[in-house]
Amino acid sequence: MKQLSKLLLLGATFFFLVSCGDTEADKAKQELTQFIENYESKMIPLQKEYNNANFQSAISGKEESYEKTSNLKITLSKILSNTEAFITLKRLKESNLISDTLLLRQLHVLYNLYLPHQIDEETQVKLIMLDNKIAKQFSEFRANIDGKEYTDNEIEQVLSNSTNNEELKKAWEASKIIGENVAKTIVLSVKKRNQLAKSLGYKDYYEMQLSVKGLNVVEIQNLFEELDILTRGPYSQLKAEMDEILATQYGIKTEELMPWHYQNRFFQQAPQIYDLKLDKFYTDADFLGKANSFYQGIGLPIEDVFENSDLFPKSGKSQLGYTVDIDKEGDVRILLNLDNNLYSMSSLLYEAGFAAYYKNIDRSLPYILRDAPQFFMIDAVATMMSSFASNPIWIRDIMKISEADFAQTKTIAGKHLRLEKFIFSRWAQVMFRFEKALYENPNQDLNKLWWDLVENYQLINRPPMRDKPDWASKTHIATQPCTYYNYMLGEIAAAQIEVYINSELLKSTDGCMVDCVNNPEVGKYLQEKIFSKGALYNWDDLIKQATGDELSADYFSKLYIRIN
Repeated sequence: MKQLSKLLLLGATFFFLVSCGDTEADKAKQELTQFIENYESKMIPLQKEYNNANFQSAISGKEESYEKTSNLKITLSKILSNTEAFITLKRLKESNLISDTLLLRQLHVLYNLYLPHQIDEETQVKLIMLDNKIAKQFSEFRANIDGKEYTDNEIEQVLSNSTNNEELKKAWEASKIIGENVAKTIVLSVKKRNQLAKSLGYKDYYEMQLSVKGLNVVEIQNLFEELDILTRGPYSQLKAEMDEILATQYGIKTEELMPWHYQNRFFQQAPQIYDLKLDKFYTDADFLGKANSFYQGIGLPIEDVFENSDLFPKSGKSQLGYTVDIDKEGDVRILLNLDNNLYSMSSLLYEAGFAAYYKNIDRSLPYILRDAPQFFMIDAVATMMSSFASNPIWIRDIMKISEADFAQTKTIAGKHLRLEKFIFSRWAQVMFRFEKALYENPNQDLNKLWWDLVENYQLINRPPMRDKPDWASKTHIATQPCTYYNYMLGEIAAAQIEVYINSELLKSTDGCMVDCVNNPEVGKYLQEKIFSKGALYNWDDLIKQATGDELSADYFSKLYIRIN
């Protein structure tokens, strides 16, 4: 009898514990569900209003627009900096009581969204005001050469087309003046961001930003080290060949080549050194019509996006292109300053890749998950799309060039694409390492650090006696801090996705170099395997599901080394 009583007591105790466990789990689920409902009721209309205001600021440059954007950003930050709300998220996250996978994913996204904002309101407002000030300075800046103002596009045209060494130097130096204007403010902003990060237990802001994006600084650094090893040799060879051509073009010795001789303010794009200038195919092109035709042909129509976008230069407009999903319901817009050249078509295809991604996220997903799991996943698709502007098959079929031009273009376009990819990979090394070091120690000699990195990774000569904050003239360091590594991760992921499309979808080693135009299977794969998932999975899970492998620099190296 005693034995039976003990068994009954144990059974009752077990039943009671299970019941309590279920009750606690139910309570946690209800609490999180209510939290999300409250969050969405406040954030959805406010985020939409902010995105609208920010877009209007960028296209108009008006003081009142920037002020409205700044005020809305402060309001958003106040919501995300709510201490009680963050404590609730932290408690629910650490409780391990949420078993519903959809709710659990939203919990993790929200936690990482709130975490960087857990600072006092005064510091938050100061940071936003500093950011707004810098953004406005970049938006309004125009390089001045001998009393005449030049936009970024016009500076790039001078650097690309002039063979006058003095004119090139003037244009390059004029474009760097913005760095002198904003450098001190950037350093002040960096120090304030670091204070924020340290108060939350991080070494610095850079480490914190990667952490809340689901990335690890050491793992990303290892990936960049691997990339450096894989690309240094091929790049050195390409650079030596390029320098010979450029030196002849400018009538100087190779050792006399300076940063202004590489046809770009930062040498992040390939100069057009081959016999055929690809710009000629875009001089009188209907950019929007051609881009529409391409995206329609792969089953990802975006004509409505172009209708709502602002794509051509005008006074006061920001010179930094970007794409925004205004409401996560399909109102996607692009800001660009198109010109009639290869770079502009590449930029349009790139931003349209963002638009296609945003447009095709499954709208049945919760609002919080209607985004990519990580920025570089969107960038990967955009990067793959932008490469088509240099693809000879794409140029033939979309731009409708003659067979004679196509025959001449076929080999050269491939060489240009390879050069483009390797040049960008070395530039990305500079940006990743500079920003990481900037946040590790903003008091060091940043001007020297910048040129040490440029010399080491890009193999570009440092201008004699130059001690200017040229690093600060790169918009992203100021207005999109701790994000540039995404572009290289995007390049790596793009190569991995393209290799998968080539081998599994197209069953061809030529793959997208030949068969991705007017092929709706390409769009179907991207939509079903990547776009529609939104932020339902972590980025590493998504890339493995979509390509069958973990992210690796090997794919980048193999894809572009093989181009003849």
